[in-house]
Amino acid sequence: MKLRSNIWLLGVLAVGFAACSDDEYTGEPQVTPQPDVLPADAVSGTDVYAPGSLFDVNAEKTDLAKMMPVLNISRLDEQPAGYDLQVSMLVAKSEADLSNPAARIDTVLTELPAQSGALRSLGLSAEAFNVIFHRLYGPSDAAQPMAVRFDAYSVKDQTSALLGTVGTTGTVSFKPVQYAYAPENSYWIVNADDPSVRYEMKNSGASVWNDPKFSAVFDVDLEGINWKVVPGSMVANPVAAQCFGPEVAEDTEGSLVLGGQPGTINVVQKEPYMISINITNPNDNYTELRPTYDIKLAYEVVYILGNAQGGDVAPAVLTTKDYVNYGGFVAFSGWGCKMTDKPSWGGAEWANFAFTVSEDGKSYTGTVGSGSSSGNIEGLPDGIYAWVFNILSGEVTATPIKQFELIGTATGGWGDADVQVLQPATDAADCATFSADINFTSTGEFKLRGQANPAAPNWAFSLGGELDNLIWDGPNTNFTGAVGTHKVTISFNVVKEGAFADAPRLHYVIE
Repeated sequence: MKLRSNIWLLGVLAVGFAACSDDEYTGEPQVTPQPDVLPADAVSGTDVYAPGSLFDVNAEKTDLAKMMPVLNISRLDEQPAGYDLQVSMLVAKSEADLSNPAARIDTVLTELPAQSGALRSLGLSAEAFNVIFHRLYGPSDAAQPMAVRFDAYSVKDQTSALLGTVGTTGTVSFKPVQYAYAPENSYWIVNADDPSVRYEMKNSGASVWNDPKFSAVFDVDLEGINWKVVPGSMVANPVAAQCFGPEVAEDTEGSLVLGGQPGTINVVQKEPYMISINITNPNDNYTELRPTYDIKLAYEVVYILGNAQGGDVAPAVLTTKDYVNYGGFVAFSGWGCKMTDKPSWGGAEWANFAFTVSEDGKSYTGTVGSGSSSGNIEGLPDGIYAWVFNILSGEVTATPIKQFELIGTATGGWGDADVQVLQPATDAADCATFSADINFTSTGEFKLRGQANPAAPNWAFSLGGELDNLIWDGPNTNFTGAVGTHKVTISFNVVKEGAFADAPRLHYVIE
């Protein structure tokens, strides 16, 4: 393939992913006289793996240190004094993404012994290619398309000049190292002493490669439990050698071992626990799966404390149906708050991040940082938000809410035109309390909805359940009181007093 461009373009050679090569040129502005321009066709070469062919790294799985040539240089004219050829391999999921630095991986190739008929041969180790693939696709054992382009440079010290593209830009089918263990789409927690006692672990419903995190919540009584993780294909008749257990039986987190010993949970009182696993967690070079697990109390409620919620006097409340996704309406005012497992300080905390605006501009997103107790949650303008927290991934989404409304047969019907709107408190300092005189037309059911855009109402954010214990996205609430007009009040910052002193929860006050 002929050189596509022989114009010297000075600039930074972004090699990135230095783990694949020790040769990294960061580049500096050229201030010395430019070297002579190379003539046309100064460098040319051919791909070892032509577009459309299979690039099979798995074939080298027994010797991942083996160097694999990918480009043969067939012509290289003499370069200016002190300069030498360097080729960067650009890979992406599609050829269009090769032009997007954020979507591709650039790696400097290593010079190898020249293949027959080649002036120079360039490539990387099989292990390096395997890592590059997984940095694009994550853990996977399926062949995937990989777009490839080779950019040739002439370099000297920290100066680089782009010569052009060499070889043929195209897409190969890349086959990574195949894992010894093939993960399944279903897993169970099984009582090792009584396999008939088992609990299904669930993920989002996606393929295991797209969502490898499974969890199960179950009660542990005073007898404790010896547990194993069992693939769904054999849950009715577990085979010990094909089930997972922890490296250390009593540890609450760590690695799972295929054929390992049972884990142990001992308690002093009956409590709900959640075991979560990441079944496709890889080792550093993505040649093995090393599943991980953690065990924690299954939190019924997550609280939000801090200056933004008036301290620990009136925390905001996040509730859950699945012990993974916690949601609620949160009035954020001022600065600084944290999510906690208690309605006061001293327990588990999730924080240490700042929200940023989402890509669609309709919400704010953030992810719980490491060392959560060391930093607050910040970055939200004052207002009230639908707040959703995934306790497994640590991801948080906060969507501004413009209107709260009651809807249902008890309040006039389930149509969008039947809603009765709650109004904010007259005290401007209280942005968490809403109320209205609601006309209950009959006994029956109703729910509370929060609308981000009242002109386009939907059911994205709602509270339901019992009158004195409302749950995020919970079932419809029953109204059995007298038909007529009642003042209905709800505060999303729950004061710890009376019946709610020890376990504040979301509830209606109906007068």
